[in-house]
Amino acid sequence: MRIQNKIALLLLLATTTILVSLAAFVYIFVSKDTSVSFDQRLSYRAHLLHRSLTDSISRNNFQKDEKLPQERNYIVKLGEDSVEFVKNKWAESFRKTILSNSHAYWQNNEVFYVGEVYNGENENYIIVVSAVDEYQKAYLSSLEKVLVIGLAIALLFLFALAVIFSRSVFVPVHNITEQVKKMGTGNMHVRLPKAKGKDEMANLTGTFNDMLDRMETAFEAQKNFVSHASHEFNTPLTTIIGEAELALDRERSVEQYQDALNVILAEAERLRDLTFNLLRLAKAQYVNQEVQMAPLRLDELLWDIKRTQERIYPKSKIEFPGDELPTEENEVSILGNVSLLHLAISNIVVNGSKYSHYQPVKVQLVSLGKYIEITIRDTGVGIPDEELSKIFDPYFRASNTYNFAGFGIGLPLSANIIRMHKGEIAINSAEGKGTEVVVRFPALKA
Repeated sequence: MRIQNKIALLLLLATTTILVSLAAFVYIFVSKDTSVSFDQRLSYRAHLLHRSLTDSISRNNFQKDEKLPQERNYIVKLGEDSVEFVKNKWAESFRKTILSNSHAYWQNNEVFYVGEVYNGENENYIIVVSAVDEYQKAYLSSLEKVLVIGLAIALLFLFALAVIFSRSVFVPVHNITEQVKKMGTGNMHVRLPKAKGKDEMANLTGTFNDMLDRMETAFEAQKNFVSHASHEFNTPLTTIIGEAELALDRERSVEQYQDALNVILAEAERLRDLTFNLLRLAKAQYVNQEVQMAPLRLDELLWDIKRTQERIYPKSKIEFPGDELPTEENEVSILGNVSLLHLAISNIVVNGSKYSHYQPVKVQLVSLGKYIEITIRDTGVGIPDEELSKIFDPYFRASNTYNFAGFGIGLPLSANIIRMHKGEIAINSAEGKGTEVVVRFPALKA
């Protein structure tokens, strides 16, 4: 049985149980209430009968008062047992109860009895009034019909409501199922519509979309690696092969062999760097779960990047004013991976230095409460406006950067690492004036 039908059935059973229990309670309560009312009516008739024995006015009232259905009256003197009423098998118990309590009610089959002890002038006697409660029969019969018909209508309504409710609850699940059926390697961009609210279905939809994001990222990373690696590898491999064939074509001088080996070595190192960067890019795109996060201070990370880059690239000039830094530790701390963030920020800083011909690059760290912002500004060649939308595409390089060495991998790699840390990256650039990169991370205290 489908879960949707199970939920509808369970909802129907639960509400049916509640309604039947409520109907049974109403029926029992009304039945007892009508019995009490009839007993009171019997007691009233007994009092009228008692007064009619000594008062002619009361006798007329008793005769005029409406008799109960199949009413019978008994006046039994104490100690007398010749009356028909006393000859019943159960009458002795009834009479003992009356005598002990001076008042008693009794029911024999459908006949109701009330008995009371009265003290006369000369002797004491028991007055008993009996009748059949036809009012209760009719009332309860009508009540039964109302309850049965009402329950039937309520159950039909509840059945329809349970079906509609179960279907509405499982609409997101059906959407997920239909969307999954449409998905394939050719349309990995398809996503589930975002569910409103913050219930379990919204969480399920969000989780599923996150999973699709990771799957698409991994798929694209794999596809990009295969499609672009051969193209990127082709140039250094062609150069290496050409230099080797040229060196082996005929006898060369020592200097010529050394020049050829230097070219081969340079291209081999370029090929090694390219391979290393491609692997890092692919890993950063699909192994988020492997990244170990820990609290870290961004000011210390930026100081370390400054020292490292200036040591590796002596021409670099990175300006990182310490007197403008936030003073509290929680204003500069985030949750992240030191190695990956070092790589991501370093790529941005290196690009700023490289594309500005090693002019000063300004780095600023600011606390914004829930976020911590890093701004990196350079005065380099900038990026054409029409190409800004493509700068995070792997292997894309701006049209004005072909005089600079690079593979178009550093910035996409940095963007992926920043997104892995739930951060944001934005770039403002003007061709010929420079570029400003703003990176924002959630603060650890947030």
